[in-house]
This record gives sequence, C-alpha cells and structure tokens, in this order.
Amino acid sequence: MSAATVTDAERRHVMTKPFTAAAVVGAGTIGLSWAALFAGHGIRVRITDPRPDLAEAVAEALDQAAGQLAAQGLDVHGLAERVLIADDLADAVRDADVVQENGPENAAFKRELFTDLVGTAPRTRCCSAPPRRSPPRRSRTPSRTPAGS
Repeated sequence: MSAATVTDAERRHVMTKPFTAAAVVGAGTIGLSWAALFAGHGIRVRITDPRPDLAEAVAEALDQAAGQLAAQGLDVHGLAERVLIADDLADAVRDADVVQENGPENAAFKRELFTDLVGTAPRTRCCSAPPRRSPPRRSRTPSRTPAGS
C-alpha cells in the first residue's frame, strides 16, 4: 500500500516500533507455543498460568520447539532466558508491548480475564486472542477488543 492511499484510521493501527516484550496468559499447548515463538523472535516473554507445573511445562515446551524455531532461522541461543514465569497477571503484563491471551473458551472466564486485563495492562498495549470457534457474545463491559475476536 502506498503512503498516498493510507488513511488516518489505518495509520493509527500501524506498529510504530517492534515488540520487545510480550505477556502470554495461559500456558496450555497454544500459550506455550506463543511463548516459544515470541522468544525465538528475540522478544522477552512473561508467562502466567495457575498450573502448578508451569516452570517445567515452559522448559519442556522450549526444548521441544527449539529445533523447529532454528529450522525457521530464529534465534534459539538463550531461548529459555527470554521466558520468565510471572507471579500473576499484573506482573505478566506490566511492561508488555503485546498480550497474548490463551485461556479456556468459557464466556464467564473470558469476561473476568479481559476485565482484569483492562485494569492491569497499560492502555497502549495490544491484546490478542486466538480466534473463537463460535461468534463472541456481546459484552456489557467496555474493553479493548482483542485481535482475533
């Protein structure tokens, strides 16, 4: 797209700087994959999940992903050092440029999670969520709309 055809609305949605820090909320298969991918791109990651084996799951996922990331030309040197376990949601999102949400597909859970995210994530941050299999329900709580919803 040429500069002459970019509208003001489109200009507001263009990244002005690359992401350097990401928060990953939810450490199932998808969340762990996002953490590995972000880290492979050199992005610092803070991950949060209530699972008791979070540290072990992260280490295992990074070990499993390293070969695939390297095959794509991504940096796997120091991969584990770029992924930190956050104490809680607020700790995970405090300096994140992007928040990748990967919680269970449960409407009540999602409403509570995004209410918490709106209260804790810096307002200039991008929130992303995997696409839903069914259309999202309208929420009465004002919030930033997650990408993919």
